[in-house]
This record gives sequence, C-alpha cells and structure tokens, in this order.
Amino acid sequence: MPQKDELEQGERRRLEHALEETLQELRVVQTGVQILSAFLLTLPFTNRFSSTTGFEKAVYVVSLVAAVITTALVLAPVSYHRRHHHLGDGTDDFPQIITVSVRLTLLGMTTLMIAAVSSILLAIDMAVGLGWAVPLTAAVALVCAALWYCLPVRRRRGDNR
Repeated sequence: MPQKDELEQGERRRLEHALEETLQELRVVQTGVQILSAFLLTLPFTNRFSSTTGFEKAVYVVSLVAAVITTALVLAPVSYHRRHHHLGDGTDDFPQIITVSVRLTLLGMTTLMIAAVSSILLAIDMAVGLGWAVPLTAAVALVCAALWYCLPVRRRRGDNR
C-alpha cells in the first residue's frame, strides 16, 4: 500500500500540473485579449469613428470595457498565484489557488465573449449595416456559446455525441 507521503506527493504533483495547465491556457487567451484591446483602443483615433452613430459608439464602449475587464480577469490568476504561493507564508494552498484561478478564467471567458461579439456587431454594422450585423452577430454568439460553454458541459456529463 502506498504510504501517506507518497499519496500526498502524488496529489501535490496533480495539483501543480492542474495549476500549470490553467496558467498556460490563460497565456493563450491573454494574447488574443491584448490584441483585441489594442485594436479597440485605436478606434476613436481614426477618421471614420467621428461619423459613427450613438448606437455604434455604445457598442464600442461595451466592447472596450468588456475587453479591459477580460484582461484584468485573465491576468488576475497569474498575480494571485505569485502573491499567494511565492510570497505567501510558505504553505501550499494549491486547491484554493486553482479554484480561484478557474473561476476568474470562466468569468474572463464570459467577458471575452461579450467583447468579441460586440466587436463583431460593431464591425459588421459599420461595414454593411445593422440589418446584416444583428443576425450574423447572433450566429457568432451562438457558435461561441456552443463551443465555449455547451460543449464542455456536455463532455463533463459524459455525453460524447
């Protein structure tokens, strides 16, 4: 039978791996969010922005704020890990670090979807009008929701269809 120390070491390795995996996933998301945020930050300084409608400006603000909040949410687990684990009291509290990181990541993915969908609404509206923008944006939102939320939930429930 495995000793208690061996079981604890195995659990610690599993938790370290889970945390590293979460942080790696966040690195991928961070790049996309930073690119979207940078692009959105430049829009008000373009010539065409001054001719946007009130609706388009409102969609822009929603998109920008959602992108900045997403940035904060996906960077927070890295800061939390550094502060809690490396600068803490020396105790290993991987379960709490992982729980907080996963929750922040899920919130970040939600705000990322808001930022992405509102950015698409703005871009399509400005390119071809609101008549095309609304149904195309709704389709994109459905695809994102299906892939980011419904698929993982089905998988977790064991439904592999």
